[in-house]
Amino acid sequence: MGRLLLVLFLGNVAILEQVLAQFGGGGFADSDDCNFCEDGWTGVIAYGKCYKITTEKMTWWNALLECKSLGGELATILSNNENDYISSVLLAPSEENFGFWFGANDIDNAFNFVWPSESPVSFTDWAPNQPDNHGGIEHCLMRWKTYDWKWNDYQCQKQLPSVCQKRIRSDRNDRERIIRCHPKYSRLSGLLSRG
Repeated sequence: MGRLLLVLFLGNVAILEQVLAQFGGGGFADSDDCNFCEDGWTGVIAYGKCYKITTEKMTWWNALLECKSLGGELATILSNNENDYISSVLLAPSEENFGFWFGANDIDNAFNFVWPSESPVSFTDWAPNQPDNHGGIEHCLMRWKTYDWKWNDYQCQKQLPSVCQKRIRSDRNDRERIIRCHPKYSRLSGLLSRG
C-alpha cells in the first residue's frame, strides 16, 4: 500500500499537492541528498517539476527550443499553488526583467491557449483585460512584472528570458529520502510505511 501511494503521488501532481497541503507544505531540509533537481535547477516535489530561468533574451520559439535542448520544455502552470511558487521564488528576485516566457500559446486559435503538449490551459491568472491579442499579433504567454507577475499574451517574436521545466529526479525507491527531506512528513511517513 505504501509503495502504491508513493507511485500515485509521484505520478499525480494534484494528489501530491493535496497531501502536502494537509501535511504542512513543500519545504525540504537543506541537504544535497534532498535536491531532487540537477545543478542550476530548482523545484518542488509537489509539482513533480524542476525549474530553470534562462536569462538570455530570445523569442518564444527560440525559448521553446532552448528548453528542449536542456532536456525540458517551456514551463506549464497547472494550479494556483504552483503559480504562486513561481511568482515568489523564481520571478520575484528578478530586478532587470519585466517579463518571462512560459509555454502556453494560442497560435492555432486565438484566445484558445494550449501548453506545448497541446493540452488546454485550465488554470489561468491573467492580468486585467488580458488576454487581448492586441493588434491581432499576441499569441504567446508571458508573466508580467508590471502586474505582479500576472499573465499576459504577448508578441511571440519579442525577446524575453524564459522559464523552463523538466520532471523531477525521482524513482520508486525515493520514499525514505522524501520522508527524510521533508520536515513535516511524520504523518505522511506513517501512511507510506504501511504495507
